[in-house]
Amino acid sequence: MTPAQYKAVAHKFIENPEQLAAYESRGNCGVLAGPGSGKTKVLTAKVARMLCEDVTAPRGVACITYSNECRTELLKRLSELGVGSSPFLFVGTVHGYCLRHILRPFAKPAGFNLPETLRVAGDAERTECGQQALERILSADEKWGGPDGWGRLIERFRKSRGRGIEGLDDCVPEISCAYQAMLRQRGLIDYDDITNLAAELVTSHQWVRDCIAAKHPILAIDEYQDLGAALHDIVVTLCDHRVRVFGVGDPDQCIYQELQDARPELLAEFADRSDVERVDLRLNYRSGTQLVIAAAAILGDNRQHRAHRSDTGRVKVHSISASSNKWLPRQQAHAKFVVRKLLPSILNDGQDIQPGDIGILVQDRFMAQALAIECATHDIKYIRLDRGLPYERTSLVSWIADATTWCVPLDRGEPPRMSYLQRDWIAIDRTGDRSRDIDTAWTSVVSFLWKMRGQDILLKDWLEDFDKQVVSTCGLADDALERELASLADLIESTKEDGLHHGTPVSEFAIKRGPSSHLTIVTLHSAKGLEFPVVVMPMLDNGVIPRYTLVPNSLKWREQRRLFYVGVTRAMDDLHAVYSKEHGMSSFLSTFVDAS
Repeated sequence: MTPAQYKAVAHKFIENPEQLAAYESRGNCGVLAGPGSGKTKVLTAKVARMLCEDVTAPRGVACITYSNECRTELLKRLSELGVGSSPFLFVGTVHGYCLRHILRPFAKPAGFNLPETLRVAGDAERTECGQQALERILSADEKWGGPDGWGRLIERFRKSRGRGIEGLDDCVPEISCAYQAMLRQRGLIDYDDITNLAAELVTSHQWVRDCIAAKHPILAIDEYQDLGAALHDIVVTLCDHRVRVFGVGDPDQCIYQELQDARPELLAEFADRSDVERVDLRLNYRSGTQLVIAAAAILGDNRQHRAHRSDTGRVKVHSISASSNKWLPRQQAHAKFVVRKLLPSILNDGQDIQPGDIGILVQDRFMAQALAIECATHDIKYIRLDRGLPYERTSLVSWIADATTWCVPLDRGEPPRMSYLQRDWIAIDRTGDRSRDIDTAWTSVVSFLWKMRGQDILLKDWLEDFDKQVVSTCGLADDALERELASLADLIESTKEDGLHHGTPVSEFAIKRGPSSHLTIVTLHSAKGLEFPVVVMPMLDNGVIPRYTLVPNSLKWREQRRLFYVGVTRAMDDLHAVYSKEHGMSSFLSTFVDAS
């Protein structure tokens, strides 16, 4: 980045002194960024500046984020600033960073008894090992898995790294140790192993810290509040060891506490250190004024969220008849109202709204499925981004989505550059057998992509050709890539009869956002980071969110409040909330409506 480019980037922040303060920070910095406050813009501009000004090759910057989707967005923005392809910049998930830059180089020299080839256990293997551990410690008739079962409890125990969790049984630590032993007997690790072992290496060995500080003297952390206790321990330890940290996140958007044991307090704990400059971004550039005021009211009167836009935004509440106490009939009633009545009125409102401008945010995959069935019945095109997808959105699946967009560009935005596809392909390829000729493999990939350029064929045929002409010939089928290849197999399976993508052409396959002709159906969890001119939130009945079983101000109740907050702050202009009059309005929705 040249001095002129620095000036151009900085100029964007002049009207916002908080953004400028984060951009100009010289040491450790913790940025608490509300919805629509431009945190990704600040983060990427700061990373580009630190890479070009504050480190000298071969030293570099590591930028760590929560998911592959977040990684893709960061790389896109960094590439626009001219540093996305830098060999001295790592951008990846917390598991990718820990595996590639801590476990692989340092575990064996530190004496860790790990498999020679680190292979991550699949769901079936984790379940089998967990059941065997359970039977060894307790009895064979105990259940593994389920929302309140041993699987979830042990997973949360391992993620917490000794920090207290609700409902901890005395047997959990013993079962956890037995489960880990079962994994090792099979030559496996799991995702909690990756971060926990990395944290143990960093906190226990000064020479490991020295090596990390030499290679990556700067760490940039995105979505800090969602990355868990292990990364926080790594960050705090490295901060004390001359590594500079630039952390960005929002405790009010911590929505994975129950699922991943994310900790909203960890970001504030980092930002409030004496050696860290804290910057709060509270100016919302995304939403209309009334939407911002109403959203802030959900979290409490002490919030300082402010709107930048002068227009108000609109909140519309719709009550429907859905008398059944059973979930499926009630969900079907909401889906029928949204598809048959609400969507036509939105599209014909004279506001020049396209289907691609509409995001339907739901609580779970069952509501998403009810909407999908209703849309299909009325020939309405849609994209599903919910966590109920029949395949995992791994790095390979994300790469395929970008590759199909390059082959048949969408009418929304520019297709990815070939150089970006190459960069991400090499990152996937290097996960496996290091003896492969990556250049030769990439040549096969390029040949396939040009063959498919402009061919809007069925996704099924595209994937089958990709599997035969690229995956098989490039030698990707090794143990280290098992998870990636399993996600590809599941994606191919979803294109068969009765599958999610049966009959889907390449032009309609997308991961993050679809074309303007497709509306988006997405769960509240998966909607984080997205924005839509119009947001529709069905099934906001009393007892749904928050669940009627939750005690007000309990941990799970507070997380559900943050989840609702994330949902309403996805709206830029209009929010349509739907509830059934027989069951009453959600208490969160009632607070929101009163404030608006």
